[in-house]
Amino acid sequence: MAGLVLEAIERILIIKLRNIGDVLLIVPTIRAVRERFPKAHIAVCVVSGTEEMLMGNPLIDEIIVCDRRRREDSFLKRISTEIGFIRRLRTKPFDLAIDLTSGDRSALMSLLSGARYRIAADPGNKGFLGKRFFYTKRSIPNRRLHMVEQNLEVVRALGIDTPDKSVFLSVSREDRRHVEGLFRENSIPEDAIK
Repeated sequence: MAGLVLEAIERILIIKLRNIGDVLLIVPTIRAVRERFPKAHIAVCVVSGTEEMLMGNPLIDEIIVCDRRRREDSFLKRISTEIGFIRRLRTKPFDLAIDLTSGDRSALMSLLSGARYRIAADPGNKGFLGKRFFYTKRSIPNRRLHMVEQNLEVVRALGIDTPDKSVFLSVSREDRRHVEGLFRENSIPEDAIK
């Protein structure tokens, strides 16, 4: 990516429009980005119903939810909703968009986010013609790797990596207290929840 000055990156959008397990598996990539950009604002865009996988994660500043549950709406209503979503996204001036989905929707979202730099795994001939040119940098995907490694390959194209590939789910104090109460009520030892 000629002309990319990583030090100038202040606002980052990471996109993963998949299921809950897929969203959880991007945590090492988020960690790699946070380690490289400790002061940057990192927003993660996910589809509705998957945001809980990232809530409370200290590596993330903002979760942006793309509502996909409106299938019963008319075509025009869905288009209007999508345009409204993109308008809201554009109010957040991103410098870098990292598309970990490489789907048609996420490619458009990456482009329309207004981010100057956009990276993803090269979609090849999948999806609509020309989609691969929506990105300013593409990594070469290796589908034989574990999904954690596939996600990391995208940011490695920028020289960003982490030795810590662990995945974690943040649990709020409130949720932990609730579970501890359930364990006490059912005479389950406290060390069973650690």
